[in-house]
Amino acid sequence: MRLTCFTALTVLLALSACGGAASTPEPGPPPTAGPAPALDQPLRVGGSPTAVAAALGSVWVVDSVRGQLLRVDPRSGEVVGRSPAGRAPVAVAAGDGAVWVAGAGGTVQRFDAATGEPTGTAERVPAPGGIAVGEGAVWVTSQSGGTVTALDPSTGRRQGRPIEVGPRPADVAVGGGAVWVANGAQMDGTVSRVDPGSRKAEEPIEVVDGQLFALTYGEDGVWAAGSSEMRGDRIDVLRIDPDSSEVDDKLVRLDRPGLPVRLAAGAGSVWVAQGGAGAGGLTGGEGPSGTLARLDPDERRRTGSVARLPGPPTGVSIGEGGVWTAISGDGAVVRAEP
Repeated sequence: MRLTCFTALTVLLALSACGGAASTPEPGPPPTAGPAPALDQPLRVGGSPTAVAAALGSVWVVDSVRGQLLRVDPRSGEVVGRSPAGRAPVAVAAGDGAVWVAGAGGTVQRFDAATGEPTGTAERVPAPGGIAVGEGAVWVTSQSGGTVTALDPSTGRRQGRPIEVGPRPADVAVGGGAVWVANGAQMDGTVSRVDPGSRKAEEPIEVVDGQLFALTYGEDGVWAAGSSEMRGDRIDVLRIDPDSSEVDDKLVRLDRPGLPVRLAAGAGSVWVAQGGAGAGGLTGGEGPSGTLARLDPDERRRTGSVARLPGPPTGVSIGEGGVWTAISGDGAVVRAEP
C-alpha cells in the first residue's frame, strides 16, 4: 500500500514525517580504460537466433525462422542437435534437467536436456515474453495477459492460476528467493516481485519513468535496463536490492543506447549486449551491428572498451565456459571470454 504524507510545516518536517524522499539514481563513474571483451569467431548456426541459454552441458539456441531448438557443443562449437520448437520461438531457458522454449504462437514446450527432444504436451501461455527456471517452477510471462504463469518443472503443466503483475510483462528472472518480472509497457517502467511460495505479486517497484527492456539476476542484484525517455535515446542499467526491493542510488548510463538490449550477470560482471536497429546503434557497410560491454557491479561503471558484434544481439547467457550472445541477422552465436 502506498502512503502519502501531508503537512503544512516546512519541507524538512515533511520529509522527516514521511521517512525521507526517494532519491533519483545518478550515473556512476566514467568507464575504465582497457581492452574489450575477447570474442571468438562467430559460430554459424543459420536461421535467425532469437534467444540463447548456456546450461546443462550445452548452448541452447532458438531459431525463429525455422522454428527449431538448436543444441551447440560448447567445446567444438558445432550444432549437434536440432528439434522442432513450434512457430516462431522467442525465449529459451534451461534448468532442473530440462530446456524450455516459449513460442510466439502461445506455447511453452519442455525438452529433455539429455536428448534435446520434446517431452509431454506443450502448455498454453498467450503471447509469452520471457521464461526463467528456479524457485521450484518454470516462470513464463504473458504480455497480453499481464501475468506470469508457473509451470511444473517435471511435467511442464501449469501450477495454479496465472499471477497478475504489471502491463506487458516481458523479461523474467529468478533469484534471491523471489521471481522478478520486468513490466515492459511504455511509461510504466516497473518491476514486479513475486513470492514463489504464496504466488502473489507485491507492489510494483518503480525503476524508470519510461520503459524497461531487459532484466537479469546475479552478482548480488537484480539488474534492469530501461529508459526514462519515450524514444529510448538514453538507456540506464540499474540495480534492485533483492533483500529490500529498493533501487540503488547509482546506475550505469550506456553511451551507445542502441536497441535491443539484453542482460546477463555472472563471472564477476554484468554483461550488456545491445545495438542494431534502435537509437544510437552502430552501423557499418554491411548493415546494423551491435556491442557487448562488461559492467563492474560494485562500482557501477563499464570496464574496458566495448566489443563489436557481427549483428544485432537478441540474447546473452553466461555458462559452459563463456558468455554467449545470439545474433539474429547473422545467424550466429558469439562466445566471449568470461
